[in-house]
Amino acid sequence: MSELTAAQAQAYRQRWQAVAEVEAEEAKAKTIEQRWLELNAIYRMAVALGLPLEQDSSEEVVYQRWAKLRKKVTHATQRDRATPGTVDGRPTNSGSL
Repeated sequence: MSELTAAQAQAYRQRWQAVAEVEAEEAKAKTIEQRWLELNAIYRMAVALGLPLEQDSSEEVVYQRWAKLRKKVTHATQRDRATPGTVDGRPTNSGSL
């Protein structure tokens, strides 16, 4: 088996980059219906293979934590925008040295 030269390796990478670009363009051009059909096909395959379709409870806990954090951050950001001169609901010392 012969070794791969630098030029051959570069040509190989460029071919696969071209393939990736074509695949990305094809994915962008898909309709909602095509995407829906693909999703349904994946779902049917998972059912046929007997894969578990329920969400892992540990994933749900993580999701709930992120949702709670997002809500707090959004609320704090909105509150700070509504009250100029405050950070986290506390007055800032802007203007004093």
